[in-house]
Amino acid sequence: MPTPESRRSRSAESAPAAKPLPKLSAAMASDITTFLSSPIAMPEWKPDAKCFEKSDKARLDGLHIPSFPTIHNVSFPDLNLYALGRLETLDADFAGRFQDFVAGDSHLVLVNTSGSGKTRMLFETLYRRWGIYFSAHVDGTSNPYGTLDMPSAIDRLQMSLHQYLPSPFKEGKDLPLLEHNRAAVSLETAALLLSRLVVFDHFLDVVADLGMDEHEARHRWLLLQIRSEDCLDSDYFDLLANDYSLLDQSDLAEWIKELLARREDKLEFIAFDEAQKIGQLYDSAFLDTTRKERRPLLREVIVETASYLPHVRLIISGTRIDTSVVEEAINASHSARKTVRPFVSLGEFRLADQMRTFIAHFLGDVIPENDLQLVIKWFRGRHRFLTVFIEYVLQHGSRRCINVLDAIMFATTGFKRPGASANGVKVQLQPIMDAEVLDTSPLADALRIAIYTLFTQGRPALILDKAAECVGSGAAHFTTLVEVAVIDEPLVCLNMVKWVSRSQVYSTSGLLSRRLKDPHLRLPPCALPDGLAFALWSRYASRGVQLDELARFPGVTPPWAKMPAQYIITSANEGTRKNEPITSLAGPLVYQAKEPEDVMTWFQNAEAPFLVPDTGLGAELIFILETSGVHRVIFVHLDPFSTDRPHRTSTIVPTNPYKLYKSNAAARKQLGEILDSFSLTESSGDERRKVALHTLQIYAFVQFSRSASASDSPAAILRVEELVRRKGIKELGPQSVVQTFS
Repeated sequence: MPTPESRRSRSAESAPAAKPLPKLSAAMASDITTFLSSPIAMPEWKPDAKCFEKSDKARLDGLHIPSFPTIHNVSFPDLNLYALGRLETLDADFAGRFQDFVAGDSHLVLVNTSGSGKTRMLFETLYRRWGIYFSAHVDGTSNPYGTLDMPSAIDRLQMSLHQYLPSPFKEGKDLPLLEHNRAAVSLETAALLLSRLVVFDHFLDVVADLGMDEHEARHRWLLLQIRSEDCLDSDYFDLLANDYSLLDQSDLAEWIKELLARREDKLEFIAFDEAQKIGQLYDSAFLDTTRKERRPLLREVIVETASYLPHVRLIISGTRIDTSVVEEAINASHSARKTVRPFVSLGEFRLADQMRTFIAHFLGDVIPENDLQLVIKWFRGRHRFLTVFIEYVLQHGSRRCINVLDAIMFATTGFKRPGASANGVKVQLQPIMDAEVLDTSPLADALRIAIYTLFTQGRPALILDKAAECVGSGAAHFTTLVEVAVIDEPLVCLNMVKWVSRSQVYSTSGLLSRRLKDPHLRLPPCALPDGLAFALWSRYASRGVQLDELARFPGVTPPWAKMPAQYIITSANEGTRKNEPITSLAGPLVYQAKEPEDVMTWFQNAEAPFLVPDTGLGAELIFILETSGVHRVIFVHLDPFSTDRPHRTSTIVPTNPYKLYKSNAAARKQLGEILDSFSLTESSGDERRKVALHTLQIYAFVQFSRSASASDSPAAILRVEELVRRKGIKELGPQSVVQTFS
């Protein structure tokens, strides 16, 4: 078999001056003509008469919902193709979103989480604009759209490529390996494009002969690409691409030019769906323009496609697409367009009225209100959650909608509602996330912070660092900006709390245990203070905090530490401090301070019983207790050795709370004045003297020096080992999700 280089670089003398353009076989041409001459006859889902009333069945028949076969060859409703070209009837905001998407002349990176509506956006685009559709991943059930030509080309490349270029790359010695790899991709890309263009050329000839309306012709061209075997009974694109991959690249390039000269005015877009599949594939086989950075297969596919079709706009669609890789590839290509625009605004099911309208379109008004509210509560978020629910209800009937809900929730999250029953409903769905993978994921810290931000601070779980990676994992999604990811979907949150509560690595108990076992371990920022706050509140809010149970005091334990103490919400007005006990939450549990001003604001008017201060303060958690009639400020130090330098001993002298904010004199003074408002003082003439300092500093992972017991500042050691051993650390659980989204 000739190599890619031999097919690409064969001398002009050894090849004819011009080879005739490949033609379709008579059978292929006849099948396409028959398809265009006949009414569109895509498989249509039919409701089971046993599952619906006669009137509902008639209404559903009238919707003409497409279907696709399942692994058991059972017809299943396909809402991803329903109302194709008429999505405005289901989504009032779609028209504006579509115009924003296709505006301008830049290449597009369509990126968002799985199930967010990317593929449907591509279908709507190619229904309204002429273009070519490829999918890097085609599966008969989970992803039945597209042809097998691109997956087949990827498989052939596995045999052709030098998958691991030497590192460091040596220009003279290793360049032939890189050129070999690029030649292989160039050949396969040319074969893919030529197969589409040859069929497209014949397709347009037949359309012209039939005098077919262009709108209908575009619709049929799209169907031919996304459901080829339903249209032609065979995947001709895959067959042709395989044949063309055996020819010379130079011939393929000339034929592409010839066809473009005739048809380029018709082609506006070329879309690559599921591009994340090649966004990391063979990532040691290619280099960028500088030959210093390694690049995946996606880079070369973009370079070659944009060079073969220089005036066509590319759409690179996937869950995890590095825009910088796309930009570099476009700049390295011969594309006439050099700008790349990311697009993430795909809409979502967020509002109750919007979801009610969508559900009623398919199921009418037969679902009881209580059941409808339950569906709206749990399936808000990305499009897939609600559409999959409706697809399964269409299969099983409206009367079993809650069985479907419970089956989907259990399959995707492992959560079973109290009293829930799938009652025989089976769904072919996978968990949204794999908890075991998360424990070793570089995203774990960011995800733990995000989930605690949502459930303890009551703020949106926004992710700025590693946003794209979190979206690619399925945990987060983009809303309007590619720089900001969000976690706010109930089903996703059920997965997250399941992970964070059971993990031996990232649960609050797991984090504390790891630190106990390894005194030199520096825990990264991962919302450990929030986790401890949640554990303390869950354990003590109703019965009161018994401090000697929570912490060990040096010397004699003070009497007030042996009595239950209530949590306090504090505020101050014109020099008068007001402290109110709190046993239940009406707002957030934790307030997160970014700056010293935020700390002072919390003491001025607290809305949450716990404060996570800014890093400059010197403690990681603050709360206030009423101990024997005294309001006491509690400082918790979870990282007493805040520098990376090695410490020979874990023995410390507690810090005087008036010396917190060590490097910020102004903040230190402000905090001191606030602490004065909690301390007991007595007057002597014009002077006031502190008689008792109403604070307590609790330290984790240390021992106190002998002088600690003589300190004016009460201090104690957190009983971490006992908390962990006795399972005294309560973790986030499903109830947190239920309460948040109620």
